[in-house]
Amino acid sequence: MDISDEGTKIVMFLKPTFLEGKRRESFFQANPPLKIHVFSFRASVAKDGDFTSIQVNGNAIAYAWFVWEKGYKGETVVDWIN
Repeated sequence: MDISDEGTKIVMFLKPTFLEGKRRESFFQANPPLKIHVFSFRASVAKDGDFTSIQVNGNAIAYAWFVWEKGYKGETVVDWIN
């Protein structure tokens, strides 16, 4: 975040567990996400773009899009992707 200009948006595709942890608390207080878009279903994600290695119903994991805007200090909006 430190190298970004004011108003720049940063978007990361992460597991919702990224929110956990005492060490991240200070980061989130200083840099609250503008939005978190949580998948309402578990997604299968290809490793290195290789979708042939995905096991059917075997490796689906919860994911979310985290959106930050440099300088934003308001409340985080959470919504769901259906």
